[in-house]
Amino acid sequence: MTVTVDTPPLTSVDISSAWTTRMGRLARSASRAALVLPGVDAAEVQITGSPSAPVLHVDCAVRGADALDRVTERVTLSIVHSLEELIGVGFAERHITVRHVQLAC
Repeated sequence: MTVTVDTPPLTSVDISSAWTTRMGRLARSASRAALVLPGVDAAEVQITGSPSAPVLHVDCAVRGADALDRVTERVTLSIVHSLEELIGVGFAERHITVRHVQLAC
């Protein structure tokens, strides 16, 4: 027995909406992943662009100046590469900012 379901074809708006929703979810997950890195106090990840040319924005605030290089390396080698694998394409642009913040006493 064959069942046929008539569904309208996806429009570019549907594809764009699905892309935006998926990238938002991945970005929130990546932000949470960055927050568990030692020394990271705040992290925000955004993915913009298109499916064929995604753009990554990462902003991390770290406690110690000595953590800057370590966090930058972990973000790049772990989080960025994992996102590219999940998306299925490399980022056309990467904007990664890891900055030192001093905590108020």
